[in-house]
Amino acid sequence: MSTLSAILLGYDTYFTAPGAGVRLLSFTAAQTVLDARVETRYRDFENSANLPLNSQRTGLQTRAGFTYAYYFTPTFVVTTQTYVQREQGRGWADWEVSLAGGIAYTFDNPLWQARYPWTFQIGGGVIRRSYDDPDPTIDPTDNEMDTVLWTRGALVLPVAETWAVVPQVEYRNQDSNYE
Repeated sequence: MSTLSAILLGYDTYFTAPGAGVRLLSFTAAQTVLDARVETRYRDFENSANLPLNSQRTGLQTRAGFTYAYYFTPTFVVTTQTYVQREQGRGWADWEVSLAGGIAYTFDNPLWQARYPWTFQIGGGVIRRSYDDPDPTIDPTDNEMDTVLWTRGALVLPVAETWAVVPQVEYRNQDSNYE
């Protein structure tokens, strides 16, 4: 698979990111799906008036991950996910490890007879990020270490066969050894 991303921040280009990857899906066991993937992107960050040193983040981002889903019933699914990611920017580099889990429950539209059912999702996880070098503008002797705990709830409301409206609420708590 190949990807191409372009992210704008305000009216300025924040970064562009061409990339490629490999994805393997396994349906070998009854009621289970294993999704394994490796993806690499070259993220080219652009400097702007508000972010004059943004280009220091330019570099490769590589992620390897696994998602496991178990279908208790066709309408109730439990998933777990883990990944390891390496970022190698010109100005800094870091490792990131994540573990997450969640459930999804699909049900008939309770408001009116509809062709597509709704799905309620809830999940959470932890992300741990460790930078290779200290940020000299914050602490020239200590590398940054971040831990993010998050939880999210969403309701998938299909509008047509291939698209949906997805209102969601997410809470994140980031703890860092940097203030």
